[in-house]
Amino acid sequence: MIKIATDHAEYFRLISWLIEMNSSQLEPIEFVPSAGADAGQLVGTNFERKYLKEQRPIYTIAVKKTAFSV
Repeated sequence: MIKIATDHAEYFRLISWLIEMNSSQLEPIEFVPSAGADAGQLVGTNFERKYLKEQRPIYTIAVKKTAFSV
């Protein structure tokens, strides 16, 4: 599983595009907050706390490998 949370819109668009281009290998899944995150947080980092205070948007995506048929 890969989880990405960022405040950088262009980076998020690039990651989303790369995931879409590899959709035969990656399947989007629900982004579940990390176990160490406090209420209202997604990952619980100092950057996230700072950006939430600044009311920056946080973009998230989570994917897992697709099952391959043989």
